[in-house]
Amino acid sequence: MSTPTKYNKPSKSNPAQSSAPMNIILKKENYYILGFGILLLIIGYLLMSGGEQPANQYNTDEIYSFRRITLSPIVVVIGYIVIAFGVMHRPQKKGDN
Repeated sequence: MSTPTKYNKPSKSNPAQSSAPMNIILKKENYYILGFGILLLIIGYLLMSGGEQPANQYNTDEIYSFRRITLSPIVVVIGYIVIAFGVMHRPQKKGDN
């Protein structure tokens, strides 16, 4: 009858001790584009807000103004497009022309 053999379990390496370089997916330029997109979102949502009115009055011109119905959704959509562009943009290397 054979005796069971013990297998050595591979040791788990500590990720903090690994010497592999960390690859950063997004570059500095991407973060600037993302910040600009977030700023556009904030501006768009601020344009959409406001219009404080007394409780007993209903001013349709204030609620359905050009700023709230047309301008702010356009700014918000542009902000989301800029954010998507910022995530997908691949900056060119200085040697590539």
